[in-house]
Amino acid sequence: MVAKGGSNLYSLYENKSEYVNVCRMLSGDLNTVVDTDKLNISLLQNAIPFFKGKKVVSIVHDCSPIRKPESRVLDGLGKVQSLDNTVVNGYNTFATIAVDVGGREVRLLACTPFSNGVDSYVSKEERKAYETGQIKDPQRRAAIAAYDASGESHHQKDIVFAQVRLVSAHIKSIDPDISVVDIFDRGFDDVELFELETALGHDFIIRCKASRNSNRMYIDEKGIERCLKLKNQRFWKGDEVMYDRISFKKKTYKNVKGVFEWNTVEINGNIYSVLRVTFYQSNGKKIFSDDMLLLTSLTITGLEMAKLIWEMYMQRMAIESVFKFCKDELQWEAPRVNDWLTMKHLLSLVYFVAGYFYEIKDDLVQDEGIQWLAKIANGKGKVSPHFILKGIAMLIAYIEIKKLIDEGAITEEHILYAESIFMSG
Repeated sequence: MVAKGGSNLYSLYENKSEYVNVCRMLSGDLNTVVDTDKLNISLLQNAIPFFKGKKVVSIVHDCSPIRKPESRVLDGLGKVQSLDNTVVNGYNTFATIAVDVGGREVRLLACTPFSNGVDSYVSKEERKAYETGQIKDPQRRAAIAAYDASGESHHQKDIVFAQVRLVSAHIKSIDPDISVVDIFDRGFDDVELFELETALGHDFIIRCKASRNSNRMYIDEKGIERCLKLKNQRFWKGDEVMYDRISFKKKTYKNVKGVFEWNTVEINGNIYSVLRVTFYQSNGKKIFSDDMLLLTSLTITGLEMAKLIWEMYMQRMAIESVFKFCKDELQWEAPRVNDWLTMKHLLSLVYFVAGYFYEIKDDLVQDEGIQWLAKIANGKGKVSPHFILKGIAMLIAYIEIKKLIDEGAITEEHILYAESIFMSG
């Protein structure tokens, strides 16, 4: 993957035999199998030193789509959201990382690829239709019944809950006294997840959906009693913080006012804290049109706690960086494999390789050889996974070319000819 700068299996191997053998290893046809479960267990085992001696850790969970808009016939191909919020073909992944309180250390813990295009995937809507007898297709009804009987039927919530439980059990086996704060984006705003977190003994911070109701009521213009949206309720406590400068999405703002307001809400008999965060530019204009609304099991006792909860939520940007690394450096979206199980395991393998670089990068930056690799990749003093990978790829390419020169397959005339074509544009 490093040498070829990607994860497209067909381009990684020199002959069809090697390609077929690797596909068989990923698909489970061989005795030695590389699969999602084994790779996740390895990632969790490798992270044991990270958890030792820590009192609090942030565990960030999120999905990342593997977009394949041009693909039409790949096995198990589902539907995902594109960058411009349209629906395209692709697969999905649910990933988990650990971040220390200071946000300096990151460890990749688990990744489960899944697809809403496989036959055993039963969406929430389809499940409801099945249980109320609204699915008319007898073959689909029979298929769902068979998958239910075998335990293979699943949807996104099953994958999320299983991975959250897996990671929790591993952390608690290392140190049962570690305080775990799980962090989720708004797509995971779900009462069942809140209750799972409580059952596991975790705290959580989740960005609320815009549709989340408060436990306050109002009478609308037609005289009907309705729930007030949480985002519209009045917050009784709050404070302001002035920032000389603050950055969001690669843009820096100066003289920013942050308004932190908090309250509580009751959901299914449980009391949670709600935090609303709004940032204003020096001209009074909001930086974001929508306020950030966070729901948490942590108790907000004052401004410092409110700021801490917001800062912990913002650690989810670390998982966005992981996804970017997988896609930009390891070409996570490149593979074209017409077998869903092989594709699933290959996507897990890419995430595992990324985990290796995150695990060793702190040691790497101190190594003179690694510094040299980053230098030849034009890192200009920056020793990052990007420049390390680029430097390794350049070195491997040099070794391959030198071998061809030594064998006489490339001569000085060939090099001068190629150089003249390159220079002429």
